[in-house]
Parts: sequence; C-alpha cells; structure tokens
Amino acid sequence: MRKKNTTTEILKDYMAQGLFILMRKKPFAAISIGEIAEKAGVNRSTYYRNFNSKDDIIKYFYNKITFEHLERVKDKKDITMQDYLQKMFAHFYQYKKRTIINIQKQFVPFNFGCS
Repeated sequence: MRKKNTTTEILKDYMAQGLFILMRKKPFAAISIGEIAEKAGVNRSTYYRNFNSKDDIIKYFYNKITFEHLERVKDKKDITMQDYLQKMFAHFYQYKKRTIINIQKQFVPFNFGCS
C-alpha cells in the first residue's frame, strides 16, 4: 500500500485504510497495532508517531471526512438548508461501507456523554 515520498496525512490515510480492511475480517478489539502497521506498509514507530490508540485512527477518519465536507460548502453563498443537507448526506454516503463496518463491529468512535 505504501509509496515513496509520502506525507504524514497520506500515512495516516494508509493506516486508516488498513484498519478498515482488517475490521472486515476481525473484531476491532482483536486487531493489533502490528497488523495495522503491516497492512498500511508502515513501521510501528510511524503508527505511534501519529496515533495513541486504534480509536484515534477512527476519530481521525471521521474528522477528516467532516472537514472535507465543511471545506466544500463553506464558500457557498445563499445555500438553502435543503441543499446543505443534500450535500452533507451525499458526502457521507460515499463512506457508508466504513461506517457500516464500524456499526457491525460495535465500535462507537466518540463518547458524547450519553448512556
């Protein structure tokens, strides 16, 4: 998966992609850091330079796609609520497979203080 001359952002993306691939086959809790690093084509030290936990990878992924959406709509003038919501749902729909994997593996990436 890894290519030469990569940036930190690309390496994080490789690790997120590797984790999601592994989650198709194994429960989240059963996936090791070594497996993620191997699947991403990075060293364990690269993982630890960028993330403190597997949860951080999931948070990184959802933060990234949320930011991408916000960047796409921030300069839209006079956008209606309907247009905004359509764009938002269309953007997140692109990532439905990864979200379904999270739900199936019973992983909840954020604690919102709800019980």
